[in-house]
Amino acid sequence: MFAKILVPLDGSPLSEEILPRACWLAQLLKAELTLLKVVDRHSQEQYGFDHLSGDSFDAYLEKVRHNLINLYKFSDHDQKWLHTRLAFGNVVEEILHQSEAEKADLLMMTTHGCGGLSTLIMGSVAAAVLQHCPIPLILLRPDKSFKLGEHSTTNTTEPLSLGRGVGSLLVTLDGTIEAEAILNPVSELACQLNTTLHLLRVIQPTIPLEELGDWVDINLYRGNNYISTHAFEYLKQKTENYLDSIQKRLSDQKVKSIKVVKVGEPSEEIVRYAQEIDAGLIAMASHGRGRVSQLLLGSVAAAVTNESGLPVMLVNFNIFQPPIQYLNQASAIA
Repeated sequence: MFAKILVPLDGSPLSEEILPRACWLAQLLKAELTLLKVVDRHSQEQYGFDHLSGDSFDAYLEKVRHNLINLYKFSDHDQKWLHTRLAFGNVVEEILHQSEAEKADLLMMTTHGCGGLSTLIMGSVAAAVLQHCPIPLILLRPDKSFKLGEHSTTNTTEPLSLGRGVGSLLVTLDGTIEAEAILNPVSELACQLNTTLHLLRVIQPTIPLEELGDWVDINLYRGNNYISTHAFEYLKQKTENYLDSIQKRLSDQKVKSIKVVKVGEPSEEIVRYAQEIDAGLIAMASHGRGRVSQLLLGSVAAAVTNESGLPVMLVNFNIFQPPIQYLNQASAIA
């Protein structure tokens, strides 16, 4: 159950772009929301904040909190669930430490911060957090037209509407156990929000041999013409069967789902389908290696985060293990 959300901020308007969605999700989930600012003296000097004291950052967090309360008209009861936290030290280490101390179920942050869109300041932090984070991380790339110093949460007057529901949740799968690590948290989210999961598997036009398994060897006697003609048909049926098995498991947990198979370049098809269904969130697994530009699955997660304009939920399979029953049923495809 998602009951506590932690949102790291670096003091920049870019990092604050996640706040409308964090407030929106917290209200839908009836979850506590904590705004975290980690003071790293090295970063302060690098970005010209070295003149600011701890009191200044406390004041910043309180100002953000106050404006969120006013913008979204939080009731007295809701205000009790909106907290601030100031920490000192290494940014990544403190985010991880505070998420554990706060017993957070979910982290939400932007891919860019103080360094602007030309550098991955928050991005490098997000990637490092993902490498070690045992809970889901939701990333949002700030709007490309967004400019540092404009439309900050500390001065904005136009709040995001919190009235609409979350819409559908889009889950991307590739047939591997690693990709299925996302199923447990996103299913839990879907249950809390009473919404539907769209299970998407994208088949690339050029079929890797490993996707076909033993089918090629079994059908070699039929000749190359048969293989080239029927390989795609076999892979599509294999994919349908795979998604059927996932749907069955989700149905047993009372999770509503829709299966979808698309053909094309994965990141393009994911973004296109997300727009088609007006998805509220995209969810996928990552190995958690590299910077945001290399998050995985291959570069798919990074491309989807950069191009979709939607929050993307990521889990690191190396840390966030799926339930044992998922492992026991691992991708047994006809």
